[in-house]
Amino acid sequence: MGSSSGAALGRDNTAIWSEMHARHYAELANQQNMLEDAIRTAAYHDAILDNRADFEGKVVMDVGAGSGILSLFAAQAGAARVYAVEATPVAECVRTLAKANGFADRITVLQGTVQHLTLDSKVDVIVSEPLGVFLVHERMLDAYVIARERFLKPGGRMFPSAATLFLAPFSDGVAHSGWEGWAHFWEQTSFYGCDLSAMARAARADAFAMPVVGPMTAPSLMAAPVSHAVDFCRVSTAELARMRIPLAFEIETGGTLHGLAGWFDASLSGSVADVTLTTSPHAPKTHWYQTRLLFDRPAVVAPGERLEGQILLTGNDACSYDIRVTLSIPGSDWKIDAAYELHRHRYWWNT
Repeated sequence: MGSSSGAALGRDNTAIWSEMHARHYAELANQQNMLEDAIRTAAYHDAILDNRADFEGKVVMDVGAGSGILSLFAAQAGAARVYAVEATPVAECVRTLAKANGFADRITVLQGTVQHLTLDSKVDVIVSEPLGVFLVHERMLDAYVIARERFLKPGGRMFPSAATLFLAPFSDGVAHSGWEGWAHFWEQTSFYGCDLSAMARAARADAFAMPVVGPMTAPSLMAAPVSHAVDFCRVSTAELARMRIPLAFEIETGGTLHGLAGWFDASLSGSVADVTLTTSPHAPKTHWYQTRLLFDRPAVVAPGERLEGQILLTGNDACSYDIRVTLSIPGSDWKIDAAYELHRHRYWWNT
């Protein structure tokens, strides 16, 4: 999840942010959840403090400041001025912590969104934690890019400067059985004397449209991942709104193919030190975990077989993305054409 509230682009290209998201990030309990993610917090701390040369005497903008932790790190690194932009009432937390840490004269809290913000001059550095489940959920990346377009000086730095989404086929019979179980409920023909089975097909489609978020084991991956890089210093909001990623895998570990897994790395690179924040299943867990898109029709695959297709990510008005996966095994009659709604993801801890 991102640092806090930001903006998403709806069909009419206007900024939107749901009240639900605003309430969620205004709660200190949710800010604490992110702060307690030691992988996340340490990566940002190291990236900012190890790149003091990029912050000393500079003007910094913290987009979606949340608790204000990145603003505090920037001030610790010697920033002359930090603009902490936060749309929700948790902005008061930033003011309180800035004063308590002796930075009230350097951290200026601006409550609002980057779309409606005005500044007298541009900034040298933008910091933000705009990363969501499957990288793109909540569409904080839109706000981050808008901040760059409106306020970053030419040649200015961004933390993070880029991110890479990874996708790989996986096998997980336990997770698949869990989703099957939900759908099976509607197959009952005598539920308190009522027949529910007329809804069985719709229930199955509904269940498998919900991505699975939670920790997965690296051995469940069946092939090397495909990657898709996003350069935050160059990407446009239009490009973020629709991303098509070709998929081509060669199966390395045979077994039952249950779906497509996704995770991301973020590059927190400065002039001195490069820090990578990873959510890979090969690395320690973060609060983002990994995301799995389950197929309603699993397939048995053997080493050396190929999977080919694409994944299409389309921004929606729920501050998230609609996902369409098409995949086939050349030379066989197995193919999948599946739709998912990222904002309807469910957490699942089965590892």
